[in-house]
Amino acid sequence: MKILITFLIALLLGLASGWIFAQRQADHKVAKLVAAMQLPFADSERLEAAKAIREIEMIQAGESNSIVRLLSKPIVNYYYLNTHLPHNDEQTKKMLVLIEQFASTNQLVANEITNRMPGKFRQD
Repeated sequence: MKILITFLIALLLGLASGWIFAQRQADHKVAKLVAAMQLPFADSERLEAAKAIREIEMIQAGESNSIVRLLSKPIVNYYYLNTHLPHNDEQTKKMLVLIEQFASTNQLVANEITNRMPGKFRQD
């Protein structure tokens, strides 16, 4: 009888210690995954902050052409990536039309699009 009780106590201690070890390992893995998921967001936020500082400095220095070129890069990239896709949704199509209208009135943006996509918005 003593052997059976000793065996059951040892079994319960083993199960408890194994469960605790598995919980701590799982918590550690979850914490590691959460930390890894936050890194791209932190990098993105850092990049946006640095970009905003540069833009403000250029505005304060009166470099309007430089700031327009800098701000036109995401516009040009969006236009370049979406202009030839056959499956654009309505919002994307409206945005492309808006970019084309804006580029027809803004020479700097038109030049940036032409640099990226030769033949588009060519001003003769």
